[in-house]
Amino acid sequence: MMTSGSFPRLITRVISFHHYRTKRSGTVTFRALTSVPSSRPQSTNLTRKEMYASKEAMDAVRKEGEGLLKKDTWLPDTVIRKRDLISRSLHKKIKIVMGDLLITCSIKHWENPAKRRAKARMCFRGDCAKDEHGKAAVYQDLGVSPAGIFDINANIAYGCCPGNKTTASDALQAYRQSHLMSAQETWLAIPEELWPEDGSWQKLGIKNYGEHRPMCRLNKALY
Repeated sequence: MMTSGSFPRLITRVISFHHYRTKRSGTVTFRALTSVPSSRPQSTNLTRKEMYASKEAMDAVRKEGEGLLKKDTWLPDTVIRKRDLISRSLHKKIKIVMGDLLITCSIKHWENPAKRRAKARMCFRGDCAKDEHGKAAVYQDLGVSPAGIFDINANIAYGCCPGNKTTASDALQAYRQSHLMSAQETWLAIPEELWPEDGSWQKLGIKNYGEHRPMCRLNKALY
């Protein structure tokens, strides 16, 4: 029989909601988090409203976007309005897949105000991807093979044996190292916060809504 001491100490956060009224915006809900002591780093995810209202969070979003661009994750030179992309695809009878970019941001080391920093992440929203006809995209292959807990435990167990030493490592941002080898062209809608600051996209008639949204060819296997 296992006792409670057999389990690692869990991270616990107390979340409370505070309501107050302002003259202009009416009732606004803000989230206040209080962390209890823990030996492991904690983080908290921001809502989209909190992310867009925070300069630190938006700076982290732009930094992440710049890092993806440096690795040619998507190709800004291929930018085209969504409706023009669909028209071209139908005219040339080229099958395509179109999806959105999901942006999230969290505050790392929430338990220590001195170490807090915003961390942004971006991924391809495969759950709502469409083809040139507006139908749900059909993927040629779906699969994932992460290192399981049993693999890690076996590694640790072997390293604990007298005279043995083992290490475990992970590829840094593996998706940036892998080209997207899809049978169909995959296009990504780029949110306004990642547009060029010189206004060049706006001159192309690009706007941040509907079929005027900018689409870029996805080049790397963005998760």
